[in-house]
Amino acid sequence: MADTDRTTITLAQFYMDCVEDCIGILGTSRPQVISKIVEIFFDKPENIEWMDRLRKKREIIENKKLEPAIIEEKIKNFLQISDNIPIDDFIDFINIDMDTARKYLHEWAEKFKFRLDDQRIVKNK
Repeated sequence: MADTDRTTITLAQFYMDCVEDCIGILGTSRPQVISKIVEIFFDKPENIEWMDRLRKKREIIENKKLEPAIIEEKIKNFLQISDNIPIDDFIDFINIDMDTARKYLHEWAEKFKFRLDDQRIVKNK
């Protein structure tokens, strides 16, 4: 049997009525119907991209809680493998949002000796 987990949810009456309408079609009980609806949602390819964006947002939120030293270590490691990095790749790698990058980029540029040139992080020589 597959691993499972239980939860309790609260739905507006309209949605619960919709679930009730699906009993006998998607499942024999409300929990089975709701489970099937969730499975269908996650199985659709267009929802996978949406979920990836949500995961990325969660990573950014979690990364804002990190100590500056950890973020700086990530920057240092990234700059060791490349000297010409697209800004979007840089932001993705250290899991920050553009606002955070704008706020600290000048400090990091001085500390790690790089510059922003045509939307790329370029190490100074």
